[in-house]
This record gives sequence, structure tokens and C-alpha cells, in this order.
Amino acid sequence: MIDTHPIQCYYIGVARSLSIAKGCLGMLTPLRQASARVVGTKQLLRALDEGKVKTAFVASDADPFLTKRVTDRCLDRDIPCFETASAKEIGEACGIAVPAAAAGILR
Repeated sequence: MIDTHPIQCYYIGVARSLSIAKGCLGMLTPLRQASARVVGTKQLLRALDEGKVKTAFVASDADPFLTKRVTDRCLDRDIPCFETASAKEIGEACGIAVPAAAAGILR
């Protein structure tokens, strides 16, 4: 399925700098299609600590206190972390009716 609207997203790289990711149009497609994922900051942080996360997504409109914890942990563990335009988009990609500040694809 192809997204009908562009998704504004950023890749938070290992060099601790924010750069625009290429191909943002379908950035949430892997999250949408993942058979195993975690939704929510607390669950994502727990899965990151257990080494179960392959890719993480955080919402740019979420509380920076929460998203910084996720991005810092991803950077420490060399896990790709993408920042999307809104928590609503992450929630929709995960198939839930409420916004989600963070989500991740499990290994």
C-alpha cells in the first residue's frame, strides 16, 4: 500500500545529528507491516533495554522529555531511530485509535 500523503520524517543518525531521511514517503510502511512491534514509550524503552528492537520511531509533536530518552537509548545501542511528523501517524501505523509518542519494530 502506498501512502497518499507525504510523511515528514527525519533519521536520527549515529553521529547524533539530525538529517533529513531519503524516501520519507513510505517511512512508516515497515511499522505498519511489522508482525512484531511495541507501541508506547514505556514499552519501547523496556524492549530497547532487552535488545529486542530493530528500528524505532518517535513523534516530533510528543513531549521532548519522553522522546529524548528513546532517541538517546537508540543512539547508545546503534539502533536506527526515525522522527515522524506526529504521534497520530504513529498510532495509525500501529493500528490503534489513539496517538502514540513512540513505537518500534521488534527483531
